[in-house]
Amino acid sequence: MNQYQEILSMTKHQLKGHFIGLYGWSMLSTLLITLLNSSTVFLKAGISSIVLSLLYSIICVFINTTVLFLFIQRVRGLRFRWQDIKYSFSKILVQVGIGILISFIQLCMQLFISMFMQVPFIYMILAIFLNLFFLCWYAFVAYMIYDQDTKIIDLLKKPLHIIKTNFSCIMIGGGCYVLWDFLAQVGLSKLFSTYISEYDTLENAFLSFIQNMSNHVNVSVMVIIVGIIFIIVQFIILVFLYTFLANVYEKEKTLSR
Repeated sequence: MNQYQEILSMTKHQLKGHFIGLYGWSMLSTLLITLLNSSTVFLKAGISSIVLSLLYSIICVFINTTVLFLFIQRVRGLRFRWQDIKYSFSKILVQVGIGILISFIQLCMQLFISMFMQVPFIYMILAIFLNLFFLCWYAFVAYMIYDQDTKIIDLLKKPLHIIKTNFSCIMIGGGCYVLWDFLAQVGLSKLFSTYISEYDTLENAFLSFIQNMSNHVNVSVMVIIVGIIFIIVQFIILVFLYTFLANVYEKEKTLSR
């Protein structure tokens, strides 16, 4: 608990006067990634569409990693420079390689917890904690890449060691993320309760609803309002969490010297 209080105090101090900037860049990068991912829907089938989809994915990985550099720099009191973008771009193959490996591991774990889909509450909790785990893993990977520690084996092992060593601190620090994700999913489940019974899962119900939004005008307004609130709060939590994790990483790095 003392470690958590210490890191929490540092995080609050570091975010003073810088929160809006980090919030804006995080939201802008996510919006850009979303637009790139959405644009693949309009690509015609063929080799060119596969190549473009792959290119979009690489760009998204690059954007996400580069924006995460901002958080470790904030902790160290450094300014983001053009050289940081050039450096990040030079490590694009490392970013893609580790991204593929982590995504594969995440997919395997998601398949494993899918066994609990018949018990929605348990499945929801497991999925949220799984998301938090991989969010932490990739954040630490980005911070390591920034520090020029780019060996794939290190990017796989060292973040896991940091998570294991600081598990209780990270779980407390990520408590808002878990709680908000849980409340959001429960709220959406209530909102789509009539559709979930027909389409089995919240994801299927939501996709069906989007496709037929014009037939559900009243609910559509509510969904838009809920969606805006969710996004605003989600990014507030993420800015705090990424800065918190950067402090955990920095503290662990200091101890390992």
